[in-house]
Amino acid sequence: MKRHTSLYSVKTCQLAIIFIFLTHCHLFAQDIESKMRAIFIYNIAKNINWPESAPKGDFVIGIVGDNSIAGELDKMISNTTATNGRTTIVKKIAASHTVGVIENYHILYFSTKETQAMQPIITNATKLPVLLIGEKSDNSCKGSTLCFSKDTNNKLRLELHKLSLEQHRLKATNDLLRIATVIDN
Repeated sequence: MKRHTSLYSVKTCQLAIIFIFLTHCHLFAQDIESKMRAIFIYNIAKNINWPESAPKGDFVIGIVGDNSIAGELDKMISNTTATNGRTTIVKKIAASHTVGVIENYHILYFSTKETQAMQPIITNATKLPVLLIGEKSDNSCKGSTLCFSKDTNNKLRLELHKLSLEQHRLKATNDLLRIATVIDN
């Protein structure tokens, strides 16, 4: 009977270790994905030309719905120089607070969880010089200027919506146009 109990304990322990390992791998993958998105957002900021009517002063990036990306951007910004000659500020904001203050941002990123909140913002920001970045998980990128997507190998890709970029009076550098998939809708 003791042998049966100890065998049961060993199997339970093995299952617990496997569960912990798989959970840790999943969290590690999410962490890497957040870092990759933060790197993309930071480098996109350097590869967009804003018109004179864009907000003056600090360069402001708003993150709606994903604090891990905001945290990664904060780490990157604290170790680098200014974006486009200005101090860069990352703000974590609630979706409900974006409609009235959208003109104060240069970039607004909406995580997958906040795609419903993105549609009224897109409607209100059509002519404003703000870069709207979304996720292409459920057709939520309609109207955004840039969109994160994944290819068939589950690699992170970037879509640039040319018409939306023009409506916001923003211009992408040739470097950005080379790495993004340009959508002419």
